[in-house]
Amino acid sequence: HEDRAIEPLKKKLPIKVADAGSDPYKMKSVYAELDLVIGMMMHSAVFAFGSEIPVISVAYDIKNHAFMQFIGQRDKVIDVRELDSQKINDMAMRTLDDSKNIKKGFRTLKRGLWGRQENFLAKISKLS
Repeated sequence: HEDRAIEPLKKKLPIKVADAGSDPYKMKSVYAELDLVIGMMMHSAVFAFGSEIPVISVAYDIKNHAFMQFIGQRDKVIDVRELDSQKINDMAMRTLDDSKNIKKGFRTLKRGLWGRQENFLAKISKLS
């Protein structure tokens, strides 16, 4: 449960836990205001990446590992079987310290992905 990680972090950092329910538009606006996302579901990492917010993935499946590798954040994964509050705390502090570089990397990767998508769409439009 996230409470085991949140409570120790609250003692060291002025954190606020956000709950946007299941509304994706509200989620996107909440994510954009965060400094760090610690999530178990791959969608939390996708939202964080899309919002250019540093993310730590508590991975329970290969898809979590694969996505974090894809976005250049393989070192920000904690396997759920090795989870403890100290690991999350240490990783959170390291991630926050490197926040500017992570955000810059996300922007660069997103620009590259958009460029590849535009090229793909241009090729498709020529087929018709």
